[in-house]
Amino acid sequence: MEKNGSAAGAIDAGRLFVGSCVALIATATAFAVVGASMGAMKEHFVLSNEEIGWIGGAALWGFTISIFIFGPLWTRSACGSCCGWRLLDMSQGR
Repeated sequence: MEKNGSAAGAIDAGRLFVGSCVALIATATAFAVVGASMGAMKEHFVLSNEEIGWIGGAALWGFTISIFIFGPLWTRSACGSCCGWRLLDMSQGR
């Protein structure tokens, strides 16, 4: 048994939770930076709300595309399965 009481080779839920929180913080920061820069960009380039919406949307669509399209493709690829196993090893403290 390991120090947290789980069997050897089990996934460390605490480490996965911390990793998920770090990923969410990074994503939230990116969204906040894009949102905060829109007002200054609108004033500097004299843009309408619609134009700012298109610019902000273009900046944030990359996240959506990467999550919903490239995520499953990466997981199904040989590289994704290799890296996925490595992530599981890291979550177990190996």
